Amino acid sequence: MGVAPPHAIGTPEWRQSQREHLAEICATISQLDPAFQSDVPEFLDADRRRLLAIVSSFSYDVSMIPVEIISQIFLECLPADGRVRPSPHRAPLLLAQICRRWREIALGTGQLWRSFDFTLQSALQPHLEPSHASICALHRAWCERANNYPLSLTLRCAHGRFKLSPGFLATIAAFAPHWERMEIALQNLSSFPFNIDDFTARIGGPFLALSTLALTIGHLPYVIEQILGMFQNLPQLRDFWLFNGLALSNVPIGAAPLTSLELRTKVSLADCNLIFQRFPGLQPLGLGDIDFDPPTTPVPGSLPPLHSLRLGPGGANFLALFALPHLRG
Repeated sequence: MGVAPPHAIGTPEWRQSQREHLAEICATISQLDPAFQSDVPEFLDADRRRLLAIVSSFSYDVSMIPVEIISQIFLECLPADGRVRPSPHRAPLLLAQICRRWREIALGTGQLWRSFDFTLQSALQPHLEPSHASICALHRAWCERANNYPLSLTLRCAHGRFKLSPGFLATIAAFAPHWERMEIALQNLSSFPFNIDDFTARIGGPFLALSTLALTIGHLPYVIEQILGMFQNLPQLRDFWLFNGLALSNVPIGAAPLTSLELRTKVSLADCNLIFQRFPGLQPLGLGDIDFDPPTTPVPGSLPPLHSLRLGPGGANFLALFALPHLRG
């Protein structure tokens, strides 16, 4: 089968020639004496109507792209770190505003709505409070649009006083089987947006699909106890990050098969032994300040096959105690 001549019917060149011909006719008509434009010569008017019908029937190349390819292009517009903030100026909300077809494709692409990254804003000013109800409704819609894909939640709550509708908690509870990743950062009790008992009662899990958990919690023993109590019995947990002065012994994560652990806290040699015993499949490991007192703590005979190790103060002493043949960096 040969290549069609440049101006064969249906080729891009032919389509362009039809547009140019229509533009020429319209320009000719516009140059007529205004007094006679209502009486356009019949042959010009017939040509204009014929060409207008042809041009109007064109299917532009972008509209012929398969839905699957457009969906993949949309996914490439998401942040590389996977944290998607709900903003009308960013994907996926921005994509859903371009045209009806793009909106239909965006709403039908569940992977676009898997992640929800939200920072609580101060509610000291009354005029900000309605936005919290709106964000709760948006969060619910976001999870529903994910269409049963695994979900990711990033919730930050910095210093200050905050309010948030209980609807946010209800959404977390309603989709408990679908949460795959959670990152919760709470700096102090005054910043906590809910009654702590209500919080844990409403979203106590179980989070059976949770594979990644990152917790940053200020030095609030009661809050710590309640929050961590929610994350027991996580059979799929693989990656765990713990920040802000929490002892590993306070983390009731059961017998989770961790393969990645990051502790930005002070740990003892006894903690290290406990880590190696409980999580023999660890590969990446990050440890904060290591306490070598008492120095007589026995060193375990077998260690996980660590490929990556990040150490805080005391790291050199740690390396002197443990043989790590699989370490790459």
